[in-house]
Amino acid sequence: MHSDAAIVPEKGEKNLPEVVSFYNATKGDVDRMDFMAHAMTAKCQTKRWPMLMFYNMLDLASIASLVVFRSKFPDSQFSKSARRRFFQLEVAKGLLVPQMERRRMVKHLPRQLTTTIDLVLDKDPEGDTQAQNAAQSTAVRSKRKRCAVCPAKRDRKTSSRCHLSGKPICSEHMVPSCNPIECFSAQEELRLGKLEYAKVFCWLRNTYVVGGDDVSGISAAMPVRDQEREEAQIHYYQWVPILLLVMACLIKLPNLVWRVFSLGSGLDLNQLAALVISTQCAPSDKYRETVRHIAEYIDRWLEGHRPRSWNVFVRAKKFMSKRCFFFPWGKRFGTYLTGLSLLTKLMFACADISVFLILQHVLGSWYSFYGIKLLAGMATSSSGPKDSPYFPKVTFCDMDVRQMNNVQR
Repeated sequence: MHSDAAIVPEKGEKNLPEVVSFYNATKGDVDRMDFMAHAMTAKCQTKRWPMLMFYNMLDLASIASLVVFRSKFPDSQFSKSARRRFFQLEVAKGLLVPQMERRRMVKHLPRQLTTTIDLVLDKDPEGDTQAQNAAQSTAVRSKRKRCAVCPAKRDRKTSSRCHLSGKPICSEHMVPSCNPIECFSAQEELRLGKLEYAKVFCWLRNTYVVGGDDVSGISAAMPVRDQEREEAQIHYYQWVPILLLVMACLIKLPNLVWRVFSLGSGLDLNQLAALVISTQCAPSDKYRETVRHIAEYIDRWLEGHRPRSWNVFVRAKKFMSKRCFFFPWGKRFGTYLTGLSLLTKLMFACADISVFLILQHVLGSWYSFYGIKLLAGMATSSSGPKDSPYFPKVTFCDMDVRQMNNVQR
């Protein structure tokens, strides 16, 4: 074994293989590379030997690439050993950026992942606002799946998806969305965070309409004085969601009162109504049996709610229940449901009046005759209803932009 061609004769009597001799001649460089790999490594904790081999190859490849780069560009900024970390970051970014750019072109990516990619690539999210709005306005096409809103029995398949949740949505439940505020100013004046600030500012501030009856505002001149802007301001567009929520609560409150307090009467009105409805198309024998059940049900209810004592307080409650229909006192005198029904109808009437008063207070005095004006306009116009100056589709907002000593609007 020690006499073949692979054996290299040494000075001593012992002959060593060529592999061992080469290692002894270069073991200083091997130790240096191991030290550099240990100081800055890509290894992660794992018990799989293929992964360990892969991590070791990454460490050696990063060191070898740095050596090759230094030998080819000795005057570069990565020539010093202290710049090794920045060199590896640049190499990693150069390998990952093309993949991230291809990944960024996918339209159905989650918004959080898209924002992270923009931050890594140092891209301004406002730079492609129009592309994002176009992607949001059109549903993302993908593999056909069952609609997430439709019942499972319908088994309606669709290839459209919601741009926010990513769930499949059919055309029946699809609602196109868009950005309600767009800035007409030049992008050079409002860039970075200024454009988003301008949109939020105009959304919180009252906008104004230009042109009076010409609601598009294209042929009319922009108001110059602040007083003209205040007179043309629309104060209710930003409060529409809150107004709708308040009106919905006012209309729903009487129904909740009826549902909650009707259970205290001791009479299941839904079951009683179901029994009465079942007698309409029933045969004669079934009809008599159902009517007998209804009579027994009402008789037991009256027997259970009959007053057990007859004293001064009972007589006072009976007197008040017959005169005032105050439903909490009429459980044993037959006026509970009557008083509750009257109270519910009164609450419905008050809710309707309150809705009209709230709308008139928020929208202004013109709301009282808005319906009459709308019907009159539809009757006199041959082309159908026109855009209302009270609910214009286009409104305007401006803000002061300070540039050195000049303030521009």
